[in-house]
Amino acid sequence: MNTGNTRNDVTPIRGHHLICMLTYMGEGYSKEFVENMNAVVRAIHEKRALHLVGGADQICRCCNSFSKLCVSKTMFDCDKGAVELINTVLNLEHPWTLGSDINLSESHIVNLRSVYLERLHLSVCDGCRWLQLCRDCAQSGFKNVRLFGQQPE
Repeated sequence: MNTGNTRNDVTPIRGHHLICMLTYMGEGYSKEFVENMNAVVRAIHEKRALHLVGGADQICRCCNSFSKLCVSKTMFDCDKGAVELINTVLNLEHPWTLGSDINLSESHIVNLRSVYLERLHLSVCDGCRWLQLCRDCAQSGFKNVRLFGQQPE
């Protein structure tokens, strides 16, 4: 599994975290997890490139499931499925893959949020402990989201 890119000009992010970011409102497994999510949100707002990884990124390094779930084949498959879903929704001329450097725009985010409204996220998010929170966020019209919403602290 790819564990990330060490270049300073890009921010590594695992595929399924792109889906998580769509409804992220500043909650997470721990204070450190939230700080890492906020750092990635800031990188996106600053238009820094992201590097898609299939495996642990800086966000999950503070997750209390890191030693089990975060490094499992199940989660790697979730990352691949998330990237496939993103490519389907965005209908990109050059599809993103794990290992790609990408730039995530505000228009990408608006289009990707349709995955919650159309319930397409269930193919990636089934079994996630945050699923109800994300559903509630989508039903609220993505009120209080940090990504192109409230600025992270």
